[in-house]
Amino acid sequence: MISRAQASFVRMAPRKMRYVLDLLRGKSVPQALSILTRTHKKASEITRKLILTAADAAEKQHQVAAEDLKITRLYADQAGIMKRFRAMSLGRAGEIRKRLSHVVVELDRISPAPKAPAAAKQEKKSVKAETPKNAAPKARKLAGASK
Repeated sequence: MISRAQASFVRMAPRKMRYVLDLLRGKSVPQALSILTRTHKKASEITRKLILTAADAAEKQHQVAAEDLKITRLYADQAGIMKRFRAMSLGRAGEIRKRLSHVVVELDRISPAPKAPAAAKQEKKSVKAETPKNAAPKARKLAGASK
C-alpha cells in the first residue's frame, strides 16, 4: 500500500456506496476515474474525490504518477445511524433511519509483468515453428473446403 484515503461519516448508506465501489476494485486509477465520470450516482462523485486525494498523496509522498497506481482495497463500512421520527396513522411515530458510511481507498503500484526465463523462450520458438504447418488444415476447415 502506497497511499490510503478515508472519508468518514459520508451521508449515504453503505449498501448504495457498494454498488459503485464494486465497479472499481482492481482497476488502475485512470480507468477507475473514467468509469466514475460515466456513472450517474451520488456515490461516484464521493468516490472520485477520494481516489484523487489518495493519488495526489502518493504523488507527493512517493513520487509515483497516478497512471502507475491501481486500487488494491476499496470498501464502505457502516458508520452510524441518524434516527428521525415521522407521524404515522393512529397517532404512532414511525422511525426513519438515515445511515452513514466510512469509505476507504488504498492504492498501490501496478506490478510489472514477470520476465520469462530463457528456457521458456526456447519452447515458445519451437511452438511458433510448428504453427504454420498446422495452420493450413485449420484454414481449410474454416473456409469449408474439403480435403
